[in-house]
Formats: sequence, structure tokens, C-alpha cells
Amino acid sequence: MMGFDLPVGSDAPPEFTVLHVPARTYAVFESRETLTEDVDSGREIQNVWRRIYSEWFPSTNFEQVEGPCIEKYYWVDDRQVESICEVWIPVKRKS
Repeated sequence: MMGFDLPVGSDAPPEFTVLHVPARTYAVFESRETLTEDVDSGREIQNVWRRIYSEWFPSTNFEQVEGPCIEKYYWVDDRQVESICEVWIPVKRKS
């Protein structure tokens, strides 16, 4: 699924579906990558997801809760070579 933030008071075109994301606490993980011709270029996001579940969750007092996980991508430069990806995961403190 792809999407974007719809400003309050704006309507989405009729061919789009609007998903309302409820307010939650999110853990946000940022990753930077330089895209090249290398075959492994563009795969940094896989490392981010792996590290979140293999390193971060086991070492913190948080657990994932129901809600959408979000990947947000944006370019750092006009050449569209340097990119940033954020992974947003809904969480709560463990009881």
C-alpha cells in the first residue's frame, strides 16, 4: 500500500481509499542510504526490520500493539540518490 498524509479539510479523489490511522505511540527508526548501481543497493530497509525485531524489541521494555506499521521514504537531495527511510511501529510499554 502507498499513501500520503491528507491535510485536514481536504478530500481524497474518489478512486482512492482513505485509511484513518488512530493516535498511538510509535517507535520510529531512521535509516539512510545512498542508492548506487550495486546489486545490494536499496536493501537497507531489510536490515532495519531485522534489527528492530532481533535487537531492539528484545532489549527494551516495549511491545508491538495492533495498528499499521508505516514506512516513510523521502529524498535528501535533488539527484534522488541520498534517501531516508523511517519505519514506524505502534508500541506500548510492557505491563
